[in-house]
Amino acid sequence: MKNYTYLKRVKVDTDQLKKGMYVAELDKPWEASSFLFQGFPIETDDQLKRIGKECQYVYVDFPTRQEYEVYLETNLDKKVIEKLPLRDHQKEKFRVSLEEELPKAISTIKRSIAVVQQIKYAVVQGYSFGVDEVTNNVAAILESISRNPDAILLAIQSKSEVAYDVEHCVRVSCMSLAFGQHLGMSPEQLMSLGIGGMLFDIGKSQIPESILHKKDKLNRAEAFVLRDYPKDSFKILSKIKHVSESVLDMALSHQEREDGKGYPRHIPKERVSRPAKIISLIDTYDAIVSNRSYRTAQAADGAFKYIEEQKYLKFDPFLVDKFLGWIKPYPMGSLVEMASGEVGVVLSSHGTQGKNVKVLLITDEFKRKGFTKLVDLSDSSIHSNGKPYQVSVLIPEGSYNINLSNLIDSMGERKGPFHSSGWLKTPFARCS
Repeated sequence: MKNYTYLKRVKVDTDQLKKGMYVAELDKPWEASSFLFQGFPIETDDQLKRIGKECQYVYVDFPTRQEYEVYLETNLDKKVIEKLPLRDHQKEKFRVSLEEELPKAISTIKRSIAVVQQIKYAVVQGYSFGVDEVTNNVAAILESISRNPDAILLAIQSKSEVAYDVEHCVRVSCMSLAFGQHLGMSPEQLMSLGIGGMLFDIGKSQIPESILHKKDKLNRAEAFVLRDYPKDSFKILSKIKHVSESVLDMALSHQEREDGKGYPRHIPKERVSRPAKIISLIDTYDAIVSNRSYRTAQAADGAFKYIEEQKYLKFDPFLVDKFLGWIKPYPMGSLVEMASGEVGVVLSSHGTQGKNVKVLLITDEFKRKGFTKLVDLSDSSIHSNGKPYQVSVLIPEGSYNINLSNLIDSMGERKGPFHSSGWLKTPFARCS
């Protein structure tokens, strides 16, 4: 047997075995099997078939801690998740209201953005950095999600195009945490996922701005530079103390694809961990629905369509189904245009599949600001025209010159229910 620097023996069902694993024990005595050697590496498909015929499970030795941790993360798989009750937080009794939690969530997001900004600055300057502050902020985000997940999901919709690269990492971290909680991931897995979300593209800090934010199509040389950033992220993070192997794998593997045509290593889907696949999915979703220096934001349904089209090609089909089932049809904090012509922001709908949707209307039917009204689509709220309120279409951020960031900041400062009289005393000045 080769010289292992780390040894971990794990019970593995035979249908989870892969070539390259080292079988150390069977579920029966060796002499009762057809295998000649006591302990062997799996090298062929024929071996996999033979093991599957003779055993229900075996014990596998992992030669490095990295291979073991990636195995653990990868095997938060369909069979495990489907045994867990997916969380529909609209059916849970939140510990605090959205109004009460939102100011805390906004403060947590701003602290996280500042920490990621400092880390990226340190990388650019060639300084070292630690991850204690990242860990503390991820813990704070998880605490906020446990009190009321809608608050964090609304708070991250306050965006700045100028600070996209930094804010994007924080949004990916937050959405990954909320989605991971929905999937039933353990607190330890969630912490790792959240840290990975904040640090996964730290290597982009070393890419010239002329390439990173180029408005025209990248040439071949520029594309090669950009495609190397996962390796750079891995190299940077591997030098930092207390960064787990799982976080390193998220940084290195989140651009790999389900069809094996990703980068930088072009590895098959079996070698990409589940957290890296989650980061890949949410990284793409947030990029599509956000304004960037070279591309305007699309409405959320455009992101839904792209992700569905890329199922089996770029994204894990199991995760795609779970993600779209969780976020559709109206993501928290998204802008919608009503059938009546009014525009509003979604304040409650996550995980409800269109039920119990609450929308804060922020313009009248002529798109004039200075008007607010909270409507609950589940209780057949009636418009003054006598027809029930209905969402007509999702619209991109910035539509009708609505500044969603200012609106969310105003909501965070407001004491009491969002729909109470006199909530915005100046006619929506801060939201235009």
